[in-house]
Amino acid sequence: MEYNQLLSVSAELGFGLLRSGAEIYRVEESVERMLEAYGVKEPQVFAIPSLLIITIPDDQGHPLTQIKRLRAPGSNMDRVECLNDLCRRVCRDTPPFSQVMSEITAIMNRPVYTLPLHVAACSLTAFCFALVFGGDFFDACCAGVTGVVIRIAVAFMDDLGTNPFFRNIIASAIVTIMALFAVRWGLGHNSDKIIIGTLMNLVPGVMLTNCMRDVIAGDWVAGLVRLVDALLVGTALALGAGMAITLLQLAWGA
Repeated sequence: MEYNQLLSVSAELGFGLLRSGAEIYRVEESVERMLEAYGVKEPQVFAIPSLLIITIPDDQGHPLTQIKRLRAPGSNMDRVECLNDLCRRVCRDTPPFSQVMSEITAIMNRPVYTLPLHVAACSLTAFCFALVFGGDFFDACCAGVTGVVIRIAVAFMDDLGTNPFFRNIIASAIVTIMALFAVRWGLGHNSDKIIIGTLMNLVPGVMLTNCMRDVIAGDWVAGLVRLVDALLVGTALALGAGMAITLLQLAWGA
Protein backbone atom coordinates (compact mmCIF):
# COMPACT_ATOMS: atom_id res chain seq x y z
CA MET A 1 0.00 0.00 0.00
CA GLU A 2 1.31 3.42 -1.01
CA TYR A 3 0.17 5.22 2.10
CA ASN A 4 1.65 8.58 1.15
CA GLN A 5 -0.10 8.52 -2.20
CA LEU A 6 -3.39 7.47 -0.60
CA LEU A 7 -3.01 10.26 1.93
CA SER A 8 -2.40 12.82 -0.83
CA VAL A 9 -5.38 11.69 -2.89
CA SER A 10 -7.76 11.65 0.06
CA ALA A 11 -6.51 15.06 1.16
CA GLU A 12 -7.17 16.47 -2.32
CA LEU A 13 -10.71 15.10 -2.24
CA GLY A 14 -11.41 16.53 1.19
CA PHE A 15 -9.76 19.84 0.38
CA GLY A 16 -11.80 20.12 -2.82
CA LEU A 17 -15.00 19.63 -0.84
CA LEU A 18 -13.91 22.12 1.80
CA ARG A 19 -12.89 24.72 -0.78
CA SER A 20 -16.22 24.34 -2.57
CA GLY A 21 -18.28 25.08 0.53
CA ALA A 22 -19.29 21.58 1.65
CA GLU A 23 -20.47 20.96 5.21
CA ILE A 24 -17.78 19.87 7.66
CA TYR A 25 -19.40 16.54 8.41
CA ARG A 26 -19.52 15.78 4.68
CA VAL A 27 -15.82 16.56 4.31
CA GLU A 28 -14.78 14.40 7.25
CA GLU A 29 -17.10 11.51 6.42
CA SER A 30 -16.10 11.44 2.75
CA VAL A 31 -12.39 11.28 3.55
CA GLU A 32 -12.90 8.64 6.25
CA ARG A 33 -14.99 6.43 3.96
CA MET A 34 -12.44 6.71 1.18
CA LEU A 35 -9.55 5.76 3.47
CA GLU A 36 -11.47 2.84 4.95
CA ALA A 37 -12.35 1.61 1.45
CA TYR A 38 -8.62 1.19 0.79
CA GLY A 39 -8.10 -0.74 4.01
CA VAL A 40 -6.97 1.98 6.41
CA LYS A 41 -8.15 1.27 9.95
CA GLU A 42 -9.30 4.08 12.21
CA PRO A 43 -8.30 7.10 10.10
CA GLN A 44 -8.38 10.42 11.94
CA VAL A 45 -9.85 13.37 10.05
CA PHE A 46 -10.38 16.85 11.46
CA ALA A 47 -11.74 19.77 9.47
CA ILE A 48 -12.84 23.33 10.08
CA PRO A 49 -13.72 25.84 7.33
CA SER A 50 -10.07 26.89 6.98
CA LEU A 51 -8.14 23.70 7.78
CA LEU A 52 -8.03 20.00 6.97
CA ILE A 53 -5.92 17.50 8.94
CA ILE A 54 -5.70 13.80 8.06
CA THR A 55 -3.72 11.17 9.97
CA ILE A 56 -3.46 7.48 9.05
CA PRO A 57 -1.26 4.64 10.38
CA ASP A 58 1.10 2.77 8.04
CA ASP A 59 1.85 -0.97 8.14
CA GLN A 60 4.13 -0.51 11.16
CA GLY A 61 1.59 1.67 12.97
CA HIS A 62 3.55 4.89 12.44
CA PRO A 63 1.26 7.90 11.95
CA LEU A 64 1.32 9.74 8.63
CA THR A 65 -0.22 13.19 8.62
CA GLN A 66 -1.11 15.75 5.98
CA ILE A 67 -2.35 19.26 6.70
CA LYS A 68 -3.96 21.57 4.14
CA ARG A 69 -4.71 25.21 4.91
CA LEU A 70 -7.58 26.95 3.14
CA ARG A 71 -7.24 30.73 2.85
CA ALA A 72 -10.00 31.58 0.37
CA PRO A 73 -13.14 29.49 0.89
CA GLY A 74 -15.78 29.59 -1.80
CA SER A 75 -19.10 28.09 -2.77
CA ASN A 76 -19.61 25.77 -5.72
CA MET A 77 -22.39 23.23 -5.26
CA ASP A 78 -21.66 21.61 -8.62
CA ARG A 79 -18.18 20.63 -7.45
CA VAL A 80 -19.55 19.42 -4.12
CA GLU A 81 -22.02 17.16 -5.91
CA CYS A 82 -19.40 15.80 -8.32
CA LEU A 83 -16.81 15.17 -5.58
CA ASN A 84 -19.43 13.50 -3.41
CA ASP A 85 -20.38 11.22 -6.31
CA LEU A 86 -16.70 10.47 -6.97
CA CYS A 87 -16.23 9.49 -3.33
CA ARG A 88 -19.11 7.03 -3.53
CA ARG A 89 -17.68 5.48 -6.70
CA VAL A 90 -14.20 5.26 -5.17
CA CYS A 91 -15.59 3.51 -2.10
CA ARG A 92 -17.42 1.05 -4.33
CA ASP A 93 -14.74 0.29 -6.95
CA THR A 94 -11.41 1.36 -5.29
CA PRO A 95 -9.78 2.45 -8.58
CA PRO A 96 -6.04 3.27 -8.88
CA PHE A 97 -4.89 6.42 -7.13
CA SER A 98 -3.79 8.04 -10.38
CA GLN A 99 -7.30 7.68 -11.81
CA VAL A 100 -8.88 9.19 -8.70
CA MET A 101 -6.45 12.12 -8.76
CA SER A 102 -7.14 12.81 -12.42
CA GLU A 103 -10.88 12.82 -11.78
CA ILE A 104 -10.46 15.19 -8.85
CA THR A 105 -8.39 17.52 -11.04
CA ALA A 106 -11.03 17.38 -13.79
CA ILE A 107 -13.80 18.22 -11.33
CA MET A 108 -11.91 21.15 -9.81
CA ASN A 109 -11.26 22.48 -13.33
CA ARG A 110 -14.88 22.26 -14.43
CA PRO A 111 -16.00 25.51 -16.06
CA VAL A 112 -17.85 28.00 -13.88
CA TYR A 113 -20.35 30.65 -14.87
CA THR A 114 -18.89 33.54 -16.82
CA LEU A 115 -18.80 37.09 -15.48
CA PRO A 116 -21.56 38.35 -17.86
CA LEU A 117 -23.86 35.61 -16.56
CA HIS A 118 -22.94 36.52 -12.98
CA VAL A 119 -23.74 40.16 -13.75
CA ALA A 120 -27.11 39.26 -15.26
CA ALA A 121 -28.00 37.04 -12.30
CA CYS A 122 -26.96 39.73 -9.81
CA SER A 123 -29.07 42.32 -11.62
CA LEU A 124 -32.12 40.04 -11.74
CA THR A 125 -31.71 39.15 -8.06
CA ALA A 126 -31.57 42.81 -7.05
CA PHE A 127 -34.57 43.62 -9.26
CA CYS A 128 -36.71 40.86 -7.73
CA PHE A 129 -35.71 41.47 -4.11
CA ALA A 130 -36.46 45.17 -4.42
CA LEU A 131 -40.02 44.22 -5.40
CA VAL A 132 -40.24 41.60 -2.64
CA PHE A 133 -39.27 44.16 0.00
CA GLY A 134 -42.00 46.56 -1.12
CA GLY A 135 -40.33 48.73 -3.73
CA ASP A 136 -42.11 49.81 -6.90
CA PHE A 137 -41.09 49.11 -10.48
CA PHE A 138 -38.80 52.13 -10.66
CA ASP A 139 -37.02 51.07 -7.47
CA ALA A 140 -36.58 47.57 -8.92
CA CYS A 141 -35.10 48.97 -12.13
CA CYS A 142 -32.65 51.09 -10.14
CA ALA A 143 -31.73 48.04 -8.07
CA GLY A 144 -31.15 46.05 -11.26
CA VAL A 145 -28.71 48.67 -12.55
CA THR A 146 -27.02 48.86 -9.17
CA GLY A 147 -26.69 45.07 -9.18
CA VAL A 148 -24.77 45.24 -12.46
CA VAL A 149 -22.35 47.84 -11.11
CA ILE A 150 -21.79 46.06 -7.82
CA ARG A 151 -21.05 42.70 -9.42
CA ILE A 152 -18.47 44.25 -11.73
CA ALA A 153 -16.94 46.14 -8.80
CA VAL A 154 -16.71 42.97 -6.68
CA ALA A 155 -15.09 41.08 -9.56
CA PHE A 156 -12.55 43.88 -9.99
CA MET A 157 -11.72 43.90 -6.27
CA ASP A 158 -11.39 40.10 -6.27
CA ASP A 159 -8.87 40.36 -9.09
CA LEU A 160 -6.89 42.83 -6.99
CA GLY A 161 -6.95 40.47 -4.02
CA THR A 162 -8.89 42.86 -1.79
CA ASN A 163 -9.57 41.67 1.75
CA PRO A 164 -13.18 40.34 1.88
CA PHE A 165 -14.09 42.54 4.85
CA PHE A 166 -13.04 45.77 3.13
CA ARG A 167 -14.43 44.53 -0.19
CA ASN A 168 -17.88 44.23 1.39
CA ILE A 169 -17.59 47.68 2.99
CA ILE A 170 -16.71 49.25 -0.36
CA ALA A 171 -19.41 47.30 -2.20
CA SER A 172 -22.07 48.31 0.32
CA ALA A 173 -20.99 51.94 0.12
CA ILE A 174 -21.21 51.91 -3.67
CA VAL A 175 -24.71 50.43 -3.54
CA THR A 176 -25.87 53.02 -1.01
CA ILE A 177 -24.42 55.98 -2.90
CA MET A 178 -26.01 54.86 -6.17
CA ALA A 179 -29.38 54.29 -4.48
CA LEU A 180 -29.38 57.70 -2.79
CA PHE A 181 -28.44 59.50 -6.00
CA ALA A 182 -31.09 57.56 -7.93
CA VAL A 183 -33.78 58.77 -5.53
CA ARG A 184 -32.38 62.32 -5.46
CA TRP A 185 -32.51 62.48 -9.25
CA GLY A 186 -36.05 61.10 -9.35
CA LEU A 187 -35.16 57.77 -10.92
CA GLY A 188 -36.42 55.82 -7.91
CA HIS A 189 -38.68 56.48 -4.94
CA ASN A 190 -37.41 54.37 -2.02
CA SER A 191 -33.67 54.28 -1.47
CA ASP A 192 -33.96 51.71 1.33
CA LYS A 193 -35.68 49.21 -0.98
CA ILE A 194 -33.01 49.69 -3.63
CA ILE A 195 -30.21 49.25 -1.09
CA ILE A 196 -31.71 46.17 0.58
CA GLY A 197 -32.62 44.53 -2.71
CA THR A 198 -29.10 44.95 -4.10
CA LEU A 199 -27.28 43.97 -0.90
CA MET A 200 -29.11 40.64 -0.86
CA ASN A 201 -26.53 39.57 -3.45
CA LEU A 202 -23.83 39.94 -0.79
CA VAL A 203 -25.67 38.27 2.11
CA PRO A 204 -23.86 34.98 3.00
CA GLY A 205 -26.86 32.68 2.72
CA VAL A 206 -24.93 29.47 2.01
CA MET A 207 -22.52 30.25 4.86
CA LEU A 208 -25.38 30.69 7.34
CA THR A 209 -27.07 27.51 6.15
CA ASN A 210 -23.87 25.48 6.53
CA CYS A 211 -23.31 27.08 9.92
CA MET A 212 -26.62 25.72 11.20
CA ARG A 213 -26.02 22.32 9.62
CA ASP A 214 -22.58 22.09 11.24
CA VAL A 215 -24.00 23.02 14.64
CA ILE A 216 -26.81 20.48 14.31
CA ALA A 217 -24.26 17.82 13.30
CA GLY A 218 -22.24 18.59 16.44
CA ASP A 219 -19.35 20.41 14.72
CA TRP A 220 -19.44 23.35 17.13
CA VAL A 221 -16.07 24.83 16.20
CA ALA A 222 -16.85 24.82 12.49
CA GLY A 223 -20.32 26.25 13.12
CA LEU A 224 -18.95 29.07 15.25
CA VAL A 225 -16.25 29.89 12.69
CA ARG A 226 -18.84 30.18 9.94
CA LEU A 227 -21.15 32.18 12.20
CA VAL A 228 -18.37 34.67 12.92
CA ASP A 229 -17.63 34.92 9.17
CA ALA A 230 -21.29 35.63 8.45
CA LEU A 231 -21.47 38.24 11.22
CA LEU A 232 -18.36 39.95 9.84
CA VAL A 233 -19.98 40.12 6.41
CA GLY A 234 -23.10 41.64 7.92
CA THR A 235 -21.02 44.12 9.90
CA ALA A 236 -19.11 45.15 6.78
CA LEU A 237 -22.32 45.68 4.83
CA ALA A 238 -23.77 47.78 7.64
CA LEU A 239 -20.59 49.85 7.98
CA GLY A 240 -20.42 50.58 4.26
CA ALA A 241 -24.06 51.63 4.03
CA GLY A 242 -23.90 53.66 7.24
CA MET A 243 -20.79 55.57 6.24
CA ALA A 244 -22.16 56.35 2.78
CA ILE A 245 -25.49 57.63 4.17
CA THR A 246 -23.75 59.77 6.79
CA LEU A 247 -21.30 61.31 4.33
CA LEU A 248 -23.97 62.14 1.77
CA GLN A 249 -26.28 63.61 4.40
CA LEU A 250 -23.46 65.84 5.62
CA ALA A 251 -22.60 66.88 2.04
CA TRP A 252 -26.19 67.62 1.06
CA GLY A 253 -26.95 69.27 4.38
CA ALA A 254 -24.08 71.63 3.84
